[in-house]
Amino acid sequence: MKKNLRILTVPALRPVLDRMELPPGAEWLYAADDSAGVAEQLFRVQPDAVIMPLSMRDADAVEIIRAYRMLLADRLTYFAVITPIATAELLRELRCCGADKVIRMPVTVRDIAGVLEELSQRNTRLSAKKPDAGIHEMHELHYRNGAGRGEPPDGCLILDGMLASLGFSRCEATEFLRYAVLLVLQAHGRRLPVTGFIYPSVAREFGVTPSGAERRIRKAIAGVWNSGNGAMIRAYFGGTVDTSRGRPSNSEFIAMLADRIRLEMASEQPVVPPSR
Repeated sequence: MKKNLRILTVPALRPVLDRMELPPGAEWLYAADDSAGVAEQLFRVQPDAVIMPLSMRDADAVEIIRAYRMLLADRLTYFAVITPIATAELLRELRCCGADKVIRMPVTVRDIAGVLEELSQRNTRLSAKKPDAGIHEMHELHYRNGAGRGEPPDGCLILDGMLASLGFSRCEATEFLRYAVLLVLQAHGRRLPVTGFIYPSVAREFGVTPSGAERRIRKAIAGVWNSGNGAMIRAYFGGTVDTSRGRPSNSEFIAMLADRIRLEMASEQPVVPPSR
């Protein structure tokens, strides 16, 4: 077993893990028992292995593994997923996204020992794996969206004009939001999980953590939502905005911007709010 082996997992497994003796140089790293906590630690630490449940709040293991395999394709991280069921369809989906092992609940010491044994024997198995076509396509679009890399993505000019009209200033937080919207546009209708894909993608582009990306996007949206540009927001988004509910979440606002841009791109003439 290699030295300084880091294995990321969740506190719910601690009762089992505390009964085991780790090989010299190996250590357990614990993330919060939710997808945001796992994704945050995963992209920040880039551990050698991850043992996590299939279902978590906001996202599942499939979404997180897909994002990681796509954004950090050179990392040979081993993923073990814990699930109460193991249907043929689920096993196929986990295999396609890049999971290495499926553990049926309840988890035992023997299950974890099996993970450690496989880690000790692996060489370049992960590097030989081929991601599915959808992951490969999204991997390409992620890097195609970087500033100064070829032609501007579709909808880029419309997005820039819309952000200016809504009152977004040209600052770091706005750039984070802008990049997130472009990711959604370039996905061409494919669902991109916010926690599992968008925040990690934005974080990698700008050199921050996924939680840092989330905070900056939230800051940008809150600034405009509270700046008094309610008339312009209503002009763009109409009945999709419920002002009585407060500002929308990051994912809601990103989706609203992307939907509006698609509408304008589909129109013969840009749909511009009335001047005031």
